[in-house]
Amino acid sequence: MVYSKLKGRMAELGMSQKAVAEKLELSERSYGLKINGKRPFTIPEAEKLIVILSLENPAEYFFNA
Repeated sequence: MVYSKLKGRMAELGMSQKAVAEKLELSERSYGLKINGKRPFTIPEAEKLIVILSLENPAEYFFNA
């Protein structure tokens, strides 16, 4: 995952970590661990994140090139 790109996209949308965590139905702490690479996102969480952050090309965010 390219965590910096995900964080950048959150910033572009003006979304806080707390707001995204709530939409993913995660605690802010759990989301923080995931967005900082300490714990993996599950596939259902990644699918929701694509929608929440309106990711047009998810591969750019989920795969290192």
